[in-house]
Amino acid sequence: QARRDAPRGSGVNSYRGGMIMNRRFFFFLFASLLTLTACGNDISDNNEPTPLMKPSPGVDLQKVLRGETLRILDIGNSYTEDATALLAPIARTAGLDMQNVCYYRLVRGAASFYTWYQCYLGQDPTEYSYTKVMGSLSTETAQGKSTDAHLLHDVLDEPWDVIILHQVSNHANDYSQWNTLTSAGCLYELMTLLKTKQPHAAFVYMLPHSYKSDHKSNTEHSAEGRWLNIVRATDLMLLDYPVFQGLIPVGTAVQNLRSTSLADEWEMTIDGTHLGRGLARYAAACTMYQMLFYPRTGVSVEGNTYRYQCTEAERTRYPGRCIDVTDQNAPLAQRAAIRACEDYRNVNNPE
Repeated sequence: QARRDAPRGSGVNSYRGGMIMNRRFFFFLFASLLTLTACGNDISDNNEPTPLMKPSPGVDLQKVLRGETLRILDIGNSYTEDATALLAPIARTAGLDMQNVCYYRLVRGAASFYTWYQCYLGQDPTEYSYTKVMGSLSTETAQGKSTDAHLLHDVLDEPWDVIILHQVSNHANDYSQWNTLTSAGCLYELMTLLKTKQPHAAFVYMLPHSYKSDHKSNTEHSAEGRWLNIVRATDLMLLDYPVFQGLIPVGTAVQNLRSTSLADEWEMTIDGTHLGRGLARYAAACTMYQMLFYPRTGVSVEGNTYRYQCTEAERTRYPGRCIDVTDQNAPLAQRAAIRACEDYRNVNNPE
């Protein structure tokens, strides 16, 4: 399988005599050239993954998940918000001890691997946020929003046990773009950065869900067809990047739920892309719990008694696209999540 060669260096000559250059422009030029050279490497075929792209010696995800403390950082976009919105109450209901756990998320709308790499270089102008999802452990980094690289630098200076990533939805189905100089690319450079900053962390990939069939960005014109391509892209990535020791198959859990009689015309979304309020988000959070916290608690999400009633504000904003989590449908969502964790490559109807 293909792998990335190590990024080449870059430099910009500066002249002290007779040439005046604004410092801000100089930094922008340097960072831009660095990005172009770092993300523009050739790909060498038929080579083993570099040692850098393998787990660090002694880092074992299952041991990390059962460790004395568990600090999780989730780097993503609005799909991260979807998948973690109901995670905390599900985990509390399952009896997770929050004293030695924390889960934080970095969210920037429509962020890809390239976006976060650009953000670290100070070249992304869009605001991103850093917030706690759950747990009692805290980081030294102040919570808040930022439009520059400083917050991201501070966050990556914190000690993390698990780091979760996923590709933006519109590129999640095409792995051929993930190692290129495009809005989907720079995966190798981002992982080099993260692995260098966090050599003792275990890395996990979240498999995102697909658009509804007739969404304008669904090039496959089928929710299941696009999900299949997301699975194939994920499989190719895992071959090249064995540094990812775990997979959270949120997309498969959602596809399992779509195969039931509960699926509506919006295919479990509020807008064709983001997960529907209530049941769809619940299934995603069940999947997150099963992969991250079941090994720690020994308590499966199956039988979890947490339920969710959509708010009036949600019903008003998303009419017909909010499904309350009830005693009748919660078991389906839980089984959809568990079966996805057992087999993420195939649709398994939980009914």
